[in-house]
Amino acid sequence: MPVTLTDRVVQQAKARGARVEIPDAVLPGLYLIVQPTGAKSWAVRYRIGRRTRKLTLAGRYPVLSLGKAREAARAALESISVGKDPAAAKRAGMPANDTLAAYIALYREKHVSTVRAGTAANINRELERMQAAWPGRSLRSISKKDVVAVLDKAMKRGPSAGVTAWKVAKAFFSWCEAREDDFPSPARSIRKPAKEKSRDRVLDDAELKLTWEAADAAGGPAGALVKLLILSGARRNEITELAHDEISADMIELPGARTKNGLPHTIPITPIIRQVLKTLPITGRFMLNGADRPFGDHSGAKEKVAPAIRPWTLHDLRRSFASGLQRLGVAPHIVELALNHRSGTFGGVAGIYQRHRYAKEVREAFELWSQHIDALRNKSAAAA
Repeated sequence: MPVTLTDRVVQQAKARGARVEIPDAVLPGLYLIVQPTGAKSWAVRYRIGRRTRKLTLAGRYPVLSLGKAREAARAALESISVGKDPAAAKRAGMPANDTLAAYIALYREKHVSTVRAGTAANINRELERMQAAWPGRSLRSISKKDVVAVLDKAMKRGPSAGVTAWKVAKAFFSWCEAREDDFPSPARSIRKPAKEKSRDRVLDDAELKLTWEAADAAGGPAGALVKLLILSGARRNEITELAHDEISADMIELPGARTKNGLPHTIPITPIIRQVLKTLPITGRFMLNGADRPFGDHSGAKEKVAPAIRPWTLHDLRRSFASGLQRLGVAPHIVELALNHRSGTFGGVAGIYQRHRYAKEVREAFELWSQHIDALRNKSAAAA
């Protein structure tokens, strides 16, 4: 018997020993599937001619919420009303319906899932912005004018943001064009909205001192993030997603799945790094904010730690780390290892053994840099 599904009804639904299907009274054809394990998913049952078909919607509850499940089911039922079979389309590797959301879901499954985690995060962020800009729209209803409006909005966040939005839109619509016979990409003739600039910003010692002072004043996750980026030369997400189980007695150990080049990376814990780590919460999974979700307010952190110096980005701290090591006399190949860069020097199997051989030198490089930053910090304190 159909049930008026609500968030509370869905949350409390139980299988009671056997798989159950609960039909939705609000949208006939939509079913909540509850497994004996407690896992919950969604399906649409419908008829094509005399045959009954079932379409399993992509995503389990609560990732696919009741509202989103109804939206996806409604789109599938609309496709059925014009003679399309969404279950057959899904088996053929095509979207279940003509909505933009369905094509984005398939693009994520077929393409985004195959790229690096960091790249995937950037693509998914832009895809979410596209869905928010065009809610409930069909793929074929998106015009060149629509895409230009989204890119103009992205440009207001900065040239780099505009270029990123353009790249993702071009790639997504080209992918859709390649799969459909009658769909021309609305982004095909749109030119890059800005010229990408190669960044070479390096903070000098005076700027690093001011930035450290600003991080001290800001405190919290924002201050700790900037301090750890200065001391480690790590990438932003390597610190914002730093988990308790990645920290041992004297080392931060990042698995390959968390690094840009897929290689595991170790960061020696120097005394000053340990001081920063001790200020962080011990609750939750992630170190920086003591929560079970990583700290994500990158722009907010940058705004909180913004001394009166020339404009800079969080990634500039990584470049400043590398430049600083070189100024302190650290050999280039040791700097590469400290940054987890992979070059011809450390390529292949031989490179793995070389990395182990230079572990002592890498630790010494981190200690030398920490001592340098500590001296800047103490100079600041003495002057006060």
